[in-house]
Amino acid sequence: MNGGFNVRLDGIDRTIWLVPVAMKGDWPALTKVASMARHHGRDTPTKDDGAGICHLCLGGQRNQPWHDVRHTNMKKLRQGAPLPWKKTPSLLKPLRIPEELQAQFFRVDLFHTCHKGVMADIAANCIVNFYDFQVFVGDCSVDTLCELVYADLKEFCARQSLELNMVALTKTLLGFPKSSSFPTGSWFKGADTTTLLIYLETKVKDELPKIDDNDVSLYFAEAYSAISSANAFLSILYKANFWLTDDEAHIVLAHGRRCLKAFMTLAEWSYEWALTRWKLQPKYHMLGKILYEIATVRAAKARVPNPLAWGTQMDEDFVGRVAAMSRRVHARTLHERTISRYQMALKAQWSR
Repeated sequence: MNGGFNVRLDGIDRTIWLVPVAMKGDWPALTKVASMARHHGRDTPTKDDGAGICHLCLGGQRNQPWHDVRHTNMKKLRQGAPLPWKKTPSLLKPLRIPEELQAQFFRVDLFHTCHKGVMADIAANCIVNFYDFQVFVGDCSVDTLCELVYADLKEFCARQSLELNMVALTKTLLGFPKSSSFPTGSWFKGADTTTLLIYLETKVKDELPKIDDNDVSLYFAEAYSAISSANAFLSILYKANFWLTDDEAHIVLAHGRRCLKAFMTLAEWSYEWALTRWKLQPKYHMLGKILYEIATVRAAKARVPNPLAWGTQMDEDFVGRVAAMSRRVHARTLHERTISRYQMALKAQWSR
């Protein structure tokens, strides 16, 4: 829209232009919109010469380990990385974005990376570790584990006035159908990840002094490190403004890196103990990518944007509300009636 919008603000006629600076969405959506050749679906666990799992770097290609999220390696992975598509996405063609910055137009979604990814897996693995080492729940079945943990979680949420959406904790939600499975947090609401991590930070801290085995105690101490760092990381971002202060950026980096390091340590120990726990997923790399960008911008003495700005939780909530409205109208008048209902709901909000 070359002419912009003519509006009147504070009694003054003004023209406002919309300037697209980025596109956010979950990973599958961005992959489809941009026709990316490098994305999470290209992970090749059994070999090291895949097409690549990241649209921003060479991670996942031959001799390019994506699970190494140290700053030096992340910088190396960026060097010489071609654009992740064969032809420029139609969405980018009208935009005057330098070619070397085009891939960065598609932002990493913090919500799916953390709440529906790395940090959900931290919660799921920790709960399953209760079963593995008979901590808190004792010697019991997985079903009993789920019942005991959920009952304790529900009581904790009532005391702390925390929101809990799940109505039960099951093997399916833990991504744990059998003992040889790698646990993955699969609950529907990402907000439950936050609640679970707050609960687990208190629970693991309470249980640590009761663990007699030194190796198991060290294992759970590392789990506590992952959980507490994840909580601090998210808490700071949710309390911060769009631009992070230098102190906030420094603390966010410290907690994010500590969380990823603890996750890696637990994955290595689990492998040594022949436990299928703490599996490294491509979203682990993407969290490392978020931290790399914060560190790079901060090192350049520039203002660091809050990565939460690229999260999609509010967008998904909006879509969910409109979708609910669409289910209450006749198919023949679907579009018109849905828009009408949305307008009425919007007016009701504005009139409060």
